[in-house]
Amino acid sequence: MTTWHEYVQRHGRVPEWPYPIRYEREQRVNADVLVIGGGIAGCHAAISARKRGTKVVVVEKGATKWSGNGGAGVDHWLSACTNPCSEVSPEEFTKRAMADSQGYDCGPVRYVNAKEGWDALLDCEQMGMQIRDIHGTFRGAAFRDDETQLLFAYDYQARYDLRVYGHNVKPCLHREMKRLGVQVLDRVMVTALLTALGERGPRVIGAMGLHTRTGEFVVVQARATILATGLPGRLWLFSTENRPTFRDPNLAGDGMAAAWNAGAAFARLEESYPDGSP
Repeated sequence: MTTWHEYVQRHGRVPEWPYPIRYEREQRVNADVLVIGGGIAGCHAAISARKRGTKVVVVEKGATKWSGNGGAGVDHWLSACTNPCSEVSPEEFTKRAMADSQGYDCGPVRYVNAKEGWDALLDCEQMGMQIRDIHGTFRGAAFRDDETQLLFAYDYQARYDLRVYGHNVKPCLHREMKRLGVQVLDRVMVTALLTALGERGPRVIGAMGLHTRTGEFVVVQARATILATGLPGRLWLFSTENRPTFRDPNLAGDGMAAAWNAGAAFARLEESYPDGSP
């Protein structure tokens, strides 16, 4: 396979754009629930909404089947405090998380994650992702529970973080969305949220964006909008070869920017830390 740089060196010019240019076209879609971001969280939210009988549209700027932080797979599932082996309750976990961050965190989100994370993992298991050591590879290990076949990460006593075989988590979620009839708009980057009065602050009624390959303008109107884009994990990181990161290279904070421009309030902005090692 010829790389971009090899092609330019060989031919002395950049290759022609391989997709049709459709700047003049506009696609309009209506939905009950719009999910912006097709990562693990966005896909799971879409599946849950669709199971309740709503018309769901997922907008993802990459390819949903492999996009997001979980696109390459996951090997652990954090804060599953209601799993049958956990020694920590969701309430205890949330209090500790808030104390460790000195209050610079979102308590309700932490609690919901701790309360419902195990249920979400069971959903993934039903969709085809392996979450247990069913073959007994680690039988007898300190981080394994022989009754449930669950594997634990980091803290083998508290047992609320789990190790999983999540290499196929995104294909499993993608397949389930397709089975349920969720409409997926891949390669569409949302540039702004739509508000009821077209001003900053009122209720969000949808979003607009551009197809990243054709330039086609896309407008989605929805009764409810769920923002599930990733956090800005690689700002100013222009080359992953110079500084490693476990974040998806597409995480540029565009979802958060759209929310801010629409009038959303932000928390935990006082805390920051490097995303990788030099």
